[in-house]
Amino acid sequence: MPDQFQAVREQLDQHPGPASAEQIARLFKRAPTKKVAELLQTLATLGQVRQDDRDRFSNAS
Repeated sequence: MPDQFQAVREQLDQHPGPASAEQIARLFKRAPTKKVAELLQTLATLGQVRQDDRDRFSNAS
């Protein structure tokens, strides 16, 4: 599971702006949007990414 968090975070870091879970999920061959959303929400709870009021995520730094 740590690899999944790292992979999602790396894709988010490379995205040019805030991204939805669906946008990030499309960057993987077999990643359900629901799973990516859960990973992103966990990262947001831990303060490693930001989540806006439209459920879009961006780098926390």
